[in-house]
Amino acid sequence: MKTKNSKPKKWILILTTLFFLLSLLLTFTVVWLFHTWPKLQIQELMFEIATPLKGTGSDQIQKFIVWVFLPTLLGLILVGLGYYHLREEKRKRRYRQVILVVSSLSLILSFLHFWIKLDVGHYLKNQAMDSTFIQKEYVDPSKVNLQFPKKKRNLIYISLESMETGYSSKEYGGKKQDNYIPELTKLSLAEQNFSANQSRLNGAVSLTGTTWTMGGLFAQTSGLPLKINAEDHRMNTQDSFFPNITNLGDILQKEGYHNVFMLGSDAEFGARRLFFKSHGNYEINDYNYAKAKGMIPSNYHVFWGFEDHKLFDFAKTKLTDLGTKEQPFNFHLLTVDTHFEDGYKDQETPTKFGKDQYGNVIYGSDHRVGEFVRWCQKQSWYQNTTIVLSGDHPTMDKDFMEGVDAHHKRTVYYTIVNGAAKREDDSVSRYYSTMDSFPTTLAALGVKIPGDRLALGTNLYANKKTLVEEYGEDFLNEELAKKSIFMEKLASLKSPSNEHNYTLGFTSTVKDKQLKIDWKYLLEKDQWIDIKEVHVWQKNKELTKSSDNSYHLLDEKAPITLKVKDQSVLSGDPQFFSLDFHSFIQSLKQADLKKYDWYMVSSGDFMNQLDAEKKQDLESLGLLQEKFLSDSNVLLTSTGIKESSKDSIYKKQDEVECLSSSDSNQKARFIYKGKKYPISQGINFFVVNKETGEVTNRSFNTVEGYPSFAKKSIRVKNHHLHVEVAQYSGIMGEVFGHFLFVSDGKERRMVYLDLSNGVWKADLDLQGMDETKLKVMGFLNIKNQIYFIKDMEVKK
Repeated sequence: MKTKNSKPKKWILILTTLFFLLSLLLTFTVVWLFHTWPKLQIQELMFEIATPLKGTGSDQIQKFIVWVFLPTLLGLILVGLGYYHLREEKRKRRYRQVILVVSSLSLILSFLHFWIKLDVGHYLKNQAMDSTFIQKEYVDPSKVNLQFPKKKRNLIYISLESMETGYSSKEYGGKKQDNYIPELTKLSLAEQNFSANQSRLNGAVSLTGTTWTMGGLFAQTSGLPLKINAEDHRMNTQDSFFPNITNLGDILQKEGYHNVFMLGSDAEFGARRLFFKSHGNYEINDYNYAKAKGMIPSNYHVFWGFEDHKLFDFAKTKLTDLGTKEQPFNFHLLTVDTHFEDGYKDQETPTKFGKDQYGNVIYGSDHRVGEFVRWCQKQSWYQNTTIVLSGDHPTMDKDFMEGVDAHHKRTVYYTIVNGAAKREDDSVSRYYSTMDSFPTTLAALGVKIPGDRLALGTNLYANKKTLVEEYGEDFLNEELAKKSIFMEKLASLKSPSNEHNYTLGFTSTVKDKQLKIDWKYLLEKDQWIDIKEVHVWQKNKELTKSSDNSYHLLDEKAPITLKVKDQSVLSGDPQFFSLDFHSFIQSLKQADLKKYDWYMVSSGDFMNQLDAEKKQDLESLGLLQEKFLSDSNVLLTSTGIKESSKDSIYKKQDEVECLSSSDSNQKARFIYKGKKYPISQGINFFVVNKETGEVTNRSFNTVEGYPSFAKKSIRVKNHHLHVEVAQYSGIMGEVFGHFLFVSDGKERRMVYLDLSNGVWKADLDLQGMDETKLKVMGFLNIKNQIYFIKDMEVKK
């Protein structure tokens, strides 16, 4: 009986402990959440849940540990000690009951606080109501005939973290007794802030869906609120960011601009990298870029990455380089020092406001921006350059704007310096939102905008009313908070794939019904897979492997499928099965055009990282290299269509429909007999077997870019392999891992390379390996995609 009674007590104790742990964890999380973000809105929370945590500032992680993890651990220890201190079973039972009651109350109160603070009920009600407001007011930028000046102006867009007009003194339209932003105030009054006669500061309101950094960046460059639905937690699984919109980056890229996004934090955080790469193919210079290029030490990390005084120095260097080129540039800079809570204080931060750290940080940031603008004004390229200074959103610091009159609207700082447009009526102060920055920025570059509207934004230089002026801020916030099927279509979120991340490298040949596959590598993420795991299927039957690693085909025309660990990873016509670009092109050139038609469709700026060998291969298909190099879109077919153009190319003949496009709003496609086939970034080949009606496709990613190194040293000395590689190019994303496989034909070893001052280094013990037969294969893990590095030769 004693044994029987002990078991339920043990389970009760375990369940009580877990319930108490959960209640502590959730309670302290809610407390931390609203202490850290007192003005948190549910739209921001939903977006942050949907994006990866990677790149979160170390300060935020430390505060989570202090506010949540440590109190939870301490509470668990104290309650546990109290329980085990009791000896009588009756008291222990009563103690457990008290713990259950307290835990339940804690969970209920935390839930109610969360529900009320974020107005969850109102949010859910809005999600049940489909508003057509955005759709009715939306002006599709891709359908507006924008007219750029003959000489295109450069753009410097500085997103100032948490910068508000309220930081200025009341005499200039601010909310403070002291002026915390004298430099920005002076600039705003001297340049353009869209106030009446430039007499006072005049900023932009942040509407629903624009009140955090990514929301602000999205609104100001796209003219839309950043909205995803409660069910959509999939931003971290996407390969594009709102692919069905056209924004500032898209427009400037199409007009030949070199787009650059520079910031002192990790661009992965908040999906910023995905956004700026998806719209304008920006060159990303972030914290990881600075480490990789040796601009900062590999172990350097303060606040969110590196501080603003370094950021502005790096910006000057980059702008000096951009200014020497003929190509117009769009340089977007994002500061970070003034991020809540209290900002980042470095050795250069002034102490004008005593112990008020956030005030001192704002004051210091103001002077840095002022000095940077003055530096720009001294450069040779300045006369043809417009500078936009804009806060990304109102501050979330819980103390600094406390006590500000609730009747005064809080607005983010907004000023255009050296704009190329004039207001039609400067006697009126404009009432506007951050979404209006999108068309206004283009107008400031001298662009003519028929209708003076793009997306939900209005050109502030024109007399046309903004949506805030027309409908009012409260009405807009209410409508933007509602569910929008139209926005869902613009977002076009894909369901996450359950496929394994295999990286395959092989060439193949077919002769006399024998398929020979020559494997170079087979990886699952960064793990080498034995080719014994590979099985070849045809007509629902597994093919038998011969002693020479070839397979006897049942039918040379029927498609085959490669399976790894019983999962299909690749299918296609055996004649065109090679994954090697050159080998595949050769198979196309040798194809019997009585049996096969082939089509090449391009997607994205596929020439970006194309090497000389691939250019020659494509030229051998009949495309002139000079023409090819100057255009963005190419359509080739075996039936005689050979076209290239800066604009999208659309063809429809018989049962085939093709569209090549580098425009994110006009997605490339290939449709055969009504079936739409998947398109990848770069070059896509589709081969149609005219006898069977089967389609096979190959996608060669020439958009992301494959890594190459200007300097490589791979040497063997004293039974050790010493590797150094530097000056890499072609990498369009953060490198998560860089590793080598070393093989002597019998044994394989792997080594990771460490980054130091822009050089990747590794040292591998070769004891026991045949050093005369060494082969080295290098790989990069970029955004969880594995890229093979060619030409890794060992030298003695």
